[in-house]
Amino acid sequence: MKGSQGIAISVEESKNEDQVEKSQRPKCLLTPSLLSKKLLCPAFVSKPYMAEPRELRQQFGILTRMSIIKTIMALTRKGYRFMQDEEPSGQFTGTVDLVFESPDGHPTKVEVKSSKFLKQLQIVQSILYHEIGDKIVVASFNEILEPCDWLIEPVKSTAAELNQFLQEYPQQATQIYIPHRDLCERCENAECSRRVRAMQRDHQE
Repeated sequence: MKGSQGIAISVEESKNEDQVEKSQRPKCLLTPSLLSKKLLCPAFVSKPYMAEPRELRQQFGILTRMSIIKTIMALTRKGYRFMQDEEPSGQFTGTVDLVFESPDGHPTKVEVKSSKFLKQLQIVQSILYHEIGDKIVVASFNEILEPCDWLIEPVKSTAAELNQFLQEYPQQATQIYIPHRDLCERCENAECSRRVRAMQRDHQE
């Protein structure tokens, strides 16, 4: 009887721990795609992608697929073994593009972008797919980067804190304007007067 009681108690404790953990989680998790943009500018409001012309979306889709194929070939040449595409990854309900096994046997998640070279926003987004024990890599059409450990943890911890902040202070967050060259052209926040000035400055440089 003692043994069965011990099992019953341990099961009950496990349920309680699960309930505590769930209660501590934010009620809403932003996706890596949106949260990475909010990390650079909390007031960012994304333009709807489907509002872009269909012809343009088709071409971007093709370019992204070409970038994926180039990335697979490049990593295979370096000794990585392709495992699968599109796997849920990270604490922010995201799905990473590719999964490899590294030459030393570590699972390696790869986020692929269609741009010629990597941007700060893309590196931040890729880090949000990271899981403990895995490597994370971000690739563009002409560049591949594995973010350093000293960058990964601060980005992930700040992202978790910001996700909670955006729920607690949603109105204040919409007024925190921090223009960034990777974002302003893609932002729809009409209240931000600095967005137009930042776009004009970037075009002049």
